Amino acid sequence: MAPDRTEAASEAPDPDLDATVARLLGRRPQGDYAVAVSRPDGEPVVLVNAPFLHSGRPMPTRYWLIDPALNKVIGQLESTGGVKQAEAAVDPDLLAATHERYGRERDRLIPSDHTGPAPSGGVGGTRQGVKCLHAHYAHHLAGGDDPVGRWVHERLRETGELVEGLVPSASASVAERPSLRDADRLGSPLEILDGTAEAELGYRAEVGSADPPGAGAVGGGDRLVTFDIGYGSTELATVVDGRISAISLPIGAATVTAAHLHSDPPDPAELSAALSVIELHLDDVVREMPELAAAITDSTIVGLGAVRFVAEVELGVADGDEIDGCVLERDAAEELFRALATESHEDRAANPGLQPDHVGWIVGAMCILLEFMRRFAVDEIRVSTLGLLDGVAASIEAPTDFSPKPTRDPGR
Repeated sequence: MAPDRTEAASEAPDPDLDATVARLLGRRPQGDYAVAVSRPDGEPVVLVNAPFLHSGRPMPTRYWLIDPALNKVIGQLESTGGVKQAEAAVDPDLLAATHERYGRERDRLIPSDHTGPAPSGGVGGTRQGVKCLHAHYAHHLAGGDDPVGRWVHERLRETGELVEGLVPSASASVAERPSLRDADRLGSPLEILDGTAEAELGYRAEVGSADPPGAGAVGGGDRLVTFDIGYGSTELATVVDGRISAISLPIGAATVTAAHLHSDPPDPAELSAALSVIELHLDDVVREMPELAAAITDSTIVGLGAVRFVAEVELGVADGDEIDGCVLERDAAEELFRALATESHEDRAANPGLQPDHVGWIVGAMCILLEFMRRFAVDEIRVSTLGLLDGVAASIEAPTDFSPKPTRDPGR
């Protein structure tokens, strides 16, 4: 996924969005931000903030809840002892880890040569314990692995005040997104990309700038299709008539989770609904891009993004070097899905191959992976650890035409 507006200083503010945010905040926004979560009608719910305001003042709160209705009900929860109740209900070690991840995500956006005051602390600037349920719930809605946010979510469910159908943004989500792990590798921020551009970069990352796709490009396969499960969307790409053909689908590990998987563990009806929606979007590939769909059946499929994290769980090694190039077979994926989908959040968190930041949405990613393999009868996927930044690097001097080239004379 592409970096959000807080990482792209050249991105011009949207006057209409600024006016909407000002109305919800009760004042004009004082720093750079992006919308992390919206209502189905597009009304912003959670903002993701830059670490400094325009004045230079530190902004410790990365995720900010601006929905008036949610702010009101959570304020009522706080007024009846909710902060102390949440603190008592949550494992202190899990809470401390949440603060650490939150602070690390925010602080990685601070320039290395920055001097002067800087934001500190974890969720909402808190160093330990629970200070603000609003900040924790904003973090949870934006996809953060936040036990206090989950506690608030359950209280809202119990009181019937849960807001359904919230939509995480594909362009402004948490830094645990796979393709943002090395966001400063190229020395400058990426622009916000649409899904098709992301799909193309994912494809270029795999084939590299030096070798056009074809025999030998991926383990000797004659043709390559990249399958990239992201936080808010899923991309597919291949080459058709010498050009990259790509599509982006509005289903991602977090969006599927937020829209359908509400129970812990997920209810079978929720899983069925998620799989049905994913199948409909995969049908769009067949209808809108038949050449790409046809290529899936006779190509080497390379899995990017969250496919890598599924493979880590299968191998039982979080962030292991042996992930790149391993093969994930459909039978193994089916078995893993049955295991993860029936485990509670707490049980999944104990899995040695599952990184803490991925516990909340790994089942959503598995739904996309399994439905893709079933829909197109894919028996195996080769896993890649490459991402968008590798695609950017490969694109700097890469050709735009991937038509077959004349064979070079080895004697020259």
